[in-house]
Amino acid sequence: MPQWQQRDMALDLPRMYPHHTFIFLTKESQNLALWNPWPDNAWVGVTATNRHQTNAAIIALGAVQARVRFLSFEPLLEHCNVFPDLLAGVIQWFIIGARTQPLILPQRIWVENIEAQAAEAHIPVFEKSSLSALFPERALRKEWPSNEVSGYAFEGHQMEGSLLDTDRQWAPGADHDCFGGCLAGGAGPILVRRGDR
Repeated sequence: MPQWQQRDMALDLPRMYPHHTFIFLTKESQNLALWNPWPDNAWVGVTATNRHQTNAAIIALGAVQARVRFLSFEPLLEHCNVFPDLLAGVIQWFIIGARTQPLILPQRIWVENIEAQAAEAHIPVFEKSSLSALFPERALRKEWPSNEVSGYAFEGHQMEGSLLDTDRQWAPGADHDCFGGCLAGGAGPILVRRGDR
């Protein structure tokens, strides 16, 4: 199937359901700008597990026309600098997690470094449950982009929705993290989140 046809099929869903948020995550950051412009309810992110991928992701996301652009440091495999002065207007959200199969926790200082840089750049951080053993003394951070950025009010909102995957469903009210599954067409994992638009 030609790439333009894959793009149209993938982006038809957010356009058909503007009251939901569609979260796209990929490792192929160089292709994201080809999908511009993204619908307002499509959040676009790149997985970055190391320094090289982090730098490439920030550059690629700078060319993406999406309301919310984010970096997913999952699994975080080494120390990564995100240089807050380069993030202004480019990144609206960070996700941080450990490798889960098998469980390999990142060094605590790596996570704290990203969080400090996120604070300096005023970027919310969502820590995946895989980090709970790394921070037993506190609750994990579950921050979302601001209402002004995302167009949604997340405070007190239960995660609900359907994961678009051929063999799994995401049950409303279940205790799940945000990401998983895959959408055909090279866009990467996708989550449909019921929203309060």
